[in-house]
Amino acid sequence: MYLNVLQSQWAVMALIGGIVLVLIIATSYLLLWRSREEVRRAIVEGEQKGTRLSWFRSFFPWALLFFWIVVIAYAIGYVLYVAKNPQNW
Repeated sequence: MYLNVLQSQWAVMALIGGIVLVLIIATSYLLLWRSREEVRRAIVEGEQKGTRLSWFRSFFPWALLFFWIVVIAYAIGYVLYVAKNPQNW
C-alpha cells in the first residue's frame, strides 16, 4: 500500500489540491455574492477608509486572496527546494 502511494504521489497531491480548491470556492461563495449595500453602508459609516487595499478587498474575497498568497509562496519554496536538491535522472 505504501509503495503504491509513493508511485502515484502526483495523483494524491492532485486530489488533495482539488479538495482544497473546492473548500475554498465553497467558503468564498457567500463572499462573492454578498450584497453591495453592506459594503456601501460600511464606507458611509466610516468603518473602511478609502485606501487601495480596502477598495481591492471590497470585491475580492479574503479566501481567494489567501489562496493566491499560498500558491505564490509554495511556488517560490518549490523552486528554491529544486534548485538546492536537483533531481537525479
